[in-house]
Amino acid sequence: MSQLAAGDIEAWVRVLSFLPIVLCSVVGFGMTLWKWQQLRRPFLPSPASLARLYEALDADDLGEAHALVRSDGSRASRIVGSLLPLAGRSSARLDARAAQAGAEVARELEYGLGALGLIATLGPLFGLFGTVVGITVVFNRLAASAGLSSPHELAGGIGTALHTTIAGLIVGVLALVFQRYFSARVESLVGELETLATDSVERLSRRDE
Repeated sequence: MSQLAAGDIEAWVRVLSFLPIVLCSVVGFGMTLWKWQQLRRPFLPSPASLARLYEALDADDLGEAHALVRSDGSRASRIVGSLLPLAGRSSARLDARAAQAGAEVARELEYGLGALGLIATLGPLFGLFGTVVGITVVFNRLAASAGLSSPHELAGGIGTALHTTIAGLIVGVLALVFQRYFSARVESLVGELETLATDSVERLSRRDE
């Protein structure tokens, strides 16, 4: 009866050791899918739409520019749309509005990257924690049996405990790879948005000249 109870305790210890890793993997997988879908959405107008928008701005046709921005719906168009009400104002004010709108879009794009970075850190740590707990259970069993456990049983128990480290490393490495990939993608998109905002400010600020 005591052996059965001890076996049940060991089983529960292993389950509880794996639980944080499973939770990290589920959250990380969900965050990865969400960021993947988010970053696949259009951020810049199509080349044809962008050319028409620049033509409207060069011609001071703000009505056409508003219509193009509303019909496009990309994040870059949101930035340009925030600048249109300030057409004819100083370049400094346009730059300030562009920086504010760009910062809002950048925060939106960067949202979730911190969570993936946290999972990349916690996954291996939870794996190490599970391994330490598992090895502790193995040596407690060895002490309770007065050293009568066979080397085969001892090696099997330690091997089972090391499974949490393997699982934690897999979760952490995958989370780190996707976090770095999404960070590079966001950095590239933010650079493209800054270029478009700068071009728009230059065109709108010509109205002051």
